[in-house]
Amino acid sequence: MWHRARTLAKTLMLAGGTAAAILAVTYPRTTLAEEIPDSDRQGEYDDEGMKFGNVVVKGELVADGSVPGGWTLVRTFENQSDQPEKCVVEERVLRTETMPGARVTPPPVAVVQRNQTFALGPHEKRKLGVVLPAAIGAQITAAKRRQAWVQREHDRAMNAEKYDSPAMTATYMEFDVEYLTVLPPGATAEKRDTGVTRPERMGMMAPPPVPVPVGGAQPPSQLAAFDDAL
Repeated sequence: MWHRARTLAKTLMLAGGTAAAILAVTYPRTTLAEEIPDSDRQGEYDDEGMKFGNVVVKGELVADGSVPGGWTLVRTFENQSDQPEKCVVEERVLRTETMPGARVTPPPVAVVQRNQTFALGPHEKRKLGVVLPAAIGAQITAAKRRQAWVQREHDRAMNAEKYDSPAMTATYMEFDVEYLTVLPPGATAEKRDTGVTRPERMGMMAPPPVPVPVGGAQPPSQLAAFDDAL
């Protein structure tokens, strides 16, 4: 009797261990997707754009009054090798808040983001234009007008030495095109969090006092003294 009980207990222990092993292998587990920073996905800088392997890619935002929204994204692809090339890149149209003389800006926001695949023959160079959505085009047009106004008012304030003018901290949006290598399966792009929520420049403090000259000579302008102090 004692021998049978011992054998039964051993059998149950083995069965329980096998079941636990099966559950450990088959039960779904929560895993964290790998986050890859954009800096690891950039190509090499080239005079004509960004180079990925043997292919140089460049994107430009071109005003085009003949299309809805008024803007076209013009892509230029160039294969610099003697062999056919196929390339896949992530294409982004970025919007960034900035100001004249900004030293830091908040992370950009992608208003267009998609993967592009293209094939090129040996030393083939191709240019392709694609119409941007009308809503994005309207944003770019408004941003260009705002930029011109901000720059004009900023220059007026500087020339008038009005360093506390609201024009000195006025901001506008800039749009640009960026290309990156595509993310591998299961990975995600690392969020850009610099801690910056609005553009900033070097502190625009009041200019240093200008000493009164001796002998009746005219004092230098406050603006010149401020520039020299920088």
